[in-house]
Amino acid sequence: FIRRCDRPCRISARRRPRVSPSGALGTITAQSGCQTAVAAKLSFIGGFSAARQRLREWLYDGADRSCFAPLMRWVLSLWKSGDLALATDTTTLSDKLCAIVVSVVYRGCAIPVAWVVLPGNKPGKHIDLIVELLDLLSVAIPTSMRVIVMTDRGLRSPKLWEKIISLGWRPCMRQSINTTFRPENGTRMPARKPVSAPNGCFIGRGTAFRAASKRLRGTIIVIWVEGQAQPNRGRA
Repeated sequence: FIRRCDRPCRISARRRPRVSPSGALGTITAQSGCQTAVAAKLSFIGGFSAARQRLREWLYDGADRSCFAPLMRWVLSLWKSGDLALATDTTTLSDKLCAIVVSVVYRGCAIPVAWVVLPGNKPGKHIDLIVELLDLLSVAIPTSMRVIVMTDRGLRSPKLWEKIISLGWRPCMRQSINTTFRPENGTRMPARKPVSAPNGCFIGRGTAFRAASKRLRGTIIVIWVEGQAQPNRGRA
């Protein structure tokens, strides 16, 4: 069974990246996507070093961005819903590397489908790179699907907001504690104000941000879960 799993399979007829089912098996067994943990679980297939090298060779394919759309199609070929949630995030490895990743959200997990790895601790146009990754993925996602794109506070941007909308998708951006919001037919106020205690929530339409050049109409969602120090704020 392991020998059969270790054979590369193909997910695209052109410029096909190799996908190792044994890598998926190791991830499930290790309950982690950490390369060292996965390689340790696969070490009985030729040893730890050989397993880690196979995982590294699969990741080398990510340098060719033409593999992202086929990878997205492969994920969607197993999808059972007309709704799709994408998450954009930046992850750092100390001050050495910065990974910009777009993932499919599935049952509390994130499946990476497009990414860029940059030198760490250096300024860069992260929003422009995310826009490029979304463009690459958009050709693989049927227009009939309802797509939500979620971003963290550090990635909120009018340019990214407009790009997501132009693709026919729905943005959902986490906002900072200082975000202001003017409800329809109301006065401007801090976005956190409508929820004053845990176990409360607020959903309302209006205009976010004070500066005229940054104002955007949308829906503000404020949720304060018990045990958290403050409410979470999102704009959709």
